Amino acid sequence: MPKSQKDTEPLSVFLDSNIFISAILSQKGGSYRLFHEARLNNIKIFSSFFVVREVMEVVERKYPSKLEKLKELFVSTSINLIKNPPEKEIQKFIKFLDDFEDAPVIADAKFSKSDFLITLDRKHFFTPKIKNAKLSFQITNPRDFFQKYWIK
Repeated sequence: MPKSQKDTEPLSVFLDSNIFISAILSQKGGSYRLFHEARLNNIKIFSSFFVVREVMEVVERKYPSKLEKLKELFVSTSINLIKNPPEKEIQKFIKFLDDFEDAPVIADAKFSKSDFLITLDRKHFFTPKIKNAKLSFQITNPRDFFQKYWIK
């Protein structure tokens, strides 16, 4: 079970690519609030080179006018980037996913030692297989993170 925010260390969250994209599209939602709380040192954000590459590809392809906003997000927020784990480690997580392309995200979240993986991808990450996987972190979306786990 993840530690509570009352603990001395801030909660650590691993962010999926859709959180970055949502944050640059709207400054009103929970995705953007994650970055705001990180700037206040209330949470510690982790992500990976795999996720950042995906974010860049999507923003360049679908939202090129938001590239500057993405740059601002990276410059203004301390984001702890982890190296992608070896392929054999990623392979261990494929059995929990219907879409094997998401295995690196689960592996990255595990290797970051984060308390939470925060994603908006309900279809691939909120399944019975993953729920029964006994992962070392909780998978949630921004709204549930702030409603269920946020104590301020």
